Amino acid sequence: MNINKKFISKMYSTITTPDFLYVNDNNNLAFTFKISISDNKYKNIIVNIDGYFPDGPFRKPIINWKQPLIKDNQLDIMYKPHSLSYHAGGEHDINIGRWLDSTLVENNTENLFYCYLLAEKYNVKHLISNKWDELFYLRSYFTKDSTTWTPAIVKTADNFFNKLKGEIWFFSELKYNIYNDLQHFKNNNNSLSPIQKKFINNYYVIILLQLINKFNNIPEFELILFDKIFSFISNDNIYKKLWNLDIFKWNITKDKLINHFLEFNKLKLLNLF
Repeated sequence: MNINKKFISKMYSTITTPDFLYVNDNNNLAFTFKISISDNKYKNIIVNIDGYFPDGPFRKPIINWKQPLIKDNQLDIMYKPHSLSYHAGGEHDINIGRWLDSTLVENNTENLFYCYLLAEKYNVKHLISNKWDELFYLRSYFTKDSTTWTPAIVKTADNFFNKLKGEIWFFSELKYNIYNDLQHFKNNNNSLSPIQKKFINNYYVIILLQLINKFNNIPEFELILFDKIFSFISNDNIYKKLWNLDIFKWNITKDKLINHFLEFNKLKLLNLF
């Protein structure tokens, strides 16, 4: 049995939804499935995914939005996300990887934390670096120019599809909420944006603020000592990650955080519009 046949057999034996898989005319393992995603114009759409493995597990699969049949010279525009979700061009490319890497995220506290929560939600924490930056597309397995592909992703078929779906959901929800934030700034310049509200009201943020204030009430305690305390804690700890964003070193109450964001929003409006 050659490598390709072994790969096909392995994938069929490790998937809970075998209807996703088929062998195409070139005897390559292929797949197709539907997925519901957030969309910048229509809020939510169901799209069809079509892909195949050109070289078994050794090369990243080719994955496209599956185009419907043309009827009466009209092509249904709903077969892929609206062009509003393409931040850096590529809206005419049917390759899903192009849509993934056409994502621009402003590197700020609320966005980075929101993306961390999204990565946890969809089990794609490989998109988040220890340093926490906005370059998620560089760590994606499926962006068009990605160099992070590894055969380990197809250790089981279920693992592969979970990673693929997780990345698609992560980027679609991220694009959708970035768009909503921009619409907010266009229409309202004196309140918190939706992502900023998520940050302010997040459980981890609230607990960290309570912890900071508890220690801050100790006579002669200095906040810089938190750096020492967190140095003994794992880098994966969410409270350490939040503390390392620095914003809590100067804004130690919820009201101060809110004022910080409102002042920041005024400056942002001057640059955006």
